[in-house]
Amino acid sequence: MLVDQFIDRTVHRPRTFFDDAAIHVDFAQPCCPVMRRWLQDAADRLPDLQVHPQGTYVCMEGPAFSTRAESRMHQLLGGDVIGMTAMPEARLAREAELPYALVALPTDFDAWKDDNESVGETIIANLQRATMAALAIITEAIGDTSLLQQAASPASTALDGAIWTAPDSMGSESAHWLRLLRPSDG
Repeated sequence: MLVDQFIDRTVHRPRTFFDDAAIHVDFAQPCCPVMRRWLQDAADRLPDLQVHPQGTYVCMEGPAFSTRAESRMHQLLGGDVIGMTAMPEARLAREAELPYALVALPTDFDAWKDDNESVGETIIANLQRATMAALAIITEAIGDTSLLQQAASPASTALDGAIWTAPDSMGSESAHWLRLLRPSDG
């Protein structure tokens, strides 16, 4: 699945580089549409793979898997896949003005499906197939990067208009990150 949206249910992870400043990047479209198109084009050239072109990724804290009630709630919220990674990576990539895309590797039905299978056993059984499919897409995509060279990612200007605190009023950590990420603004 080429993820296009996230529901972040994590609470113990850093969510920003700028804890002591008002930096508000647009995150309505969290995955780069240019990178997603590039990956979809590659997937389209691999007719034996079934790739869902979009979907919502629910990121949970972990390390335990979902309860059945949580799993059903994630479905009701519009989640298509659930995992324990991707956040804060997607959010931090946007703040760093880096294009970000996610090829999700669905391996099981989480806890919503009433059956007697162990989630862990099912994941292990499907992980190799899902990994090989993702590697095939990425390998195919790397063979043709022309789209990435032709189209600019909206992420590359994410800090334009997002910096609400003057750099000289920021705390030292936020000022440090701003100098690293955008030397001209720091």
